[in-house]
Amino acid sequence: MKKKTLLILVLALCASLGRAQEGGRYVFSYLSYGLGGRVAAVAGRDISPIEAQSSSSWHNPATTDTLNARIVEFSYYNYFAGIQRFTAHYTLQTRVGAIALHAVHFGYGEFQGRDSYDNPTGSFSATDNAVAAAWAKPLSDSSIRIGISVKALLSSYEQYSSFAMSSDIGLYWQSPDSKLAAGLVFRNLGYQIKPFTETSRSSLPWGIDIGISKKLEHAPFRINLNLVDLQTWNLGFDATETQSPTQGATAGSSYPWYREFILHTAFGLEFTPSRNFRLMASYNPRIRNELKETTLGGASGFAFGLAFSSRKFQFSFNQLFYHSSSGIQGITASYKF
Repeated sequence: MKKKTLLILVLALCASLGRAQEGGRYVFSYLSYGLGGRVAAVAGRDISPIEAQSSSSWHNPATTDTLNARIVEFSYYNYFAGIQRFTAHYTLQTRVGAIALHAVHFGYGEFQGRDSYDNPTGSFSATDNAVAAAWAKPLSDSSIRIGISVKALLSSYEQYSSFAMSSDIGLYWQSPDSKLAAGLVFRNLGYQIKPFTETSRSSLPWGIDIGISKKLEHAPFRINLNLVDLQTWNLGFDATETQSPTQGATAGSSYPWYREFILHTAFGLEFTPSRNFRLMASYNPRIRNELKETTLGGASGFAFGLAFSSRKFQFSFNQLFYHSSSGIQGITASYKF
């Protein structure tokens, strides 16, 4: 009875949030970005990792229970135009289940303020921040795990600030031979408690994601497939040469059903010739569709990475391509106690 009641509450909350977000505008969009050292392996969100990292819990809290040791993880990503991201993650096992702690900081640099007469008003900064706690434990079937996380979100841009609370609910399953894994996540279910202005309250970027990962039987490869943003079918985004720079791209364009389906997918591949070395590559069709140049696609939507690991330490490097003009570089280091 309790399980049925929980399911009804989750579905009702998702339905209400879906109606609230039909306008297509939301805040705290950085919640949808991939974190950690496996970004290049999964094209963003790490929903169903066969070998989870501490940061995997940020994307699917149920994966917290797959880590049987205390692990600390730090990452740094350098975006274009001086934008930087720092994250820290920590996981541990307790008597009541596995727990993970997360901290995320986006810094967008310093800006020079101007009034309506173009007079300088001083410099200001813009930041996005989040802290989160996740908990997970096995269900009656120990191969299935359930997890929940709570996130406190704070954004500050010049004199404007906003605060929100959100939660993720996840399920994770792994086969007994650890060669197949699947995950389901209801993410960013929450509310903007303090909007930037009294009349600007918006929705959070909530979503429903499914992930499947498979380790091949007789080859050193792992295949990752994500189906993301399943709460919204139409993800079409049309950018054509005929539009002026002020018009931008048209969101919600009508695509054939098969193209809409592709925009919901993200593909990743890991080459694991040994336990201590891994190469990663992935492709995100939606990123490419929205950010590629109309006449020159370049590497938009692709990501590549490599990772080295020992019994205690792991280091990874990721190169992400959002736009043909520049890429995003990130490093991640973790230590197992």
